[in-house]
Amino acid sequence: MILDEIVERALAFNLDELKIIDMCVGYPYTYVIVGGRDGVEAMGVALTPLVEASDYEAWNPPRVLESSMKEIIQLSTSIHMFERVLGVATINAVSQYVLRYRLEDLSTGMNTIEILEEEGASTVGIIGYMKPLVDELKKRGFKVMVFERSILWRHGEALSDCLEPRILPEAEALVITGAALLNDTLDIVLDYATNSRVNILAGPTAQQHPFLLKGLKINYVQSSLILDVERARRLLKITAWHKALFGEETSKTYTLKVES
Repeated sequence: MILDEIVERALAFNLDELKIIDMCVGYPYTYVIVGGRDGVEAMGVALTPLVEASDYEAWNPPRVLESSMKEIIQLSTSIHMFERVLGVATINAVSQYVLRYRLEDLSTGMNTIEILEEEGASTVGIIGYMKPLVDELKKRGFKVMVFERSILWRHGEALSDCLEPRILPEAEALVITGAALLNDTLDIVLDYATNSRVNILAGPTAQQHPFLLKGLKINYVQSSLILDVERARRLLKITAWHKALFGEETSKTYTLKVES
């Protein structure tokens, strides 16, 4: 599966140069902070998979306190959902550390609308309810099909993800929440969207280095680089995720192209 491939590639990073500073399974985002020998810290985040979790996770805490960074990354494919989210957040933190000084050179400077218009896509599948994006796409005249797995986040015309096999073949482009990587539905979405010309992995959970996604049917990643790690940590602890991950004082959004 795609997540297994990403884990294998992430282990190729020079992990010996890094150490984990802090981690927290929070609502709605989990974070992991890593630091290098140069004193620089980077934060990786991932959407906490509360919909997929059960009382098993509550009574069996993640096995991470005595684990190495390599071992935590390998937990990204665990069936324990909180171990899994810490693993993915660690991959994202390492990715952000590596990307930190190259982001200006790598960023395309394009937003979602510009990518879709450049590709000539008029019918767009949105995986994960992203209201601002959905509203903007409709305003621009795109036909939009929205799918949301969680009943907690499914609003308006968003459809259950059980309808994806029936409807996704109509999509000419996809904008996919990074959470689809975490819950292993990314493989399924890409398999059903047989006519999609461009696939964008988006959102805070999509902080992966493009190298990790090369050749895996993802064309762009759009996410947030955390500029002020300490401020973001304080905000995430009080569930102020929007300020932490999208606030101008704390973060910077970017779009990176992924090699096919």
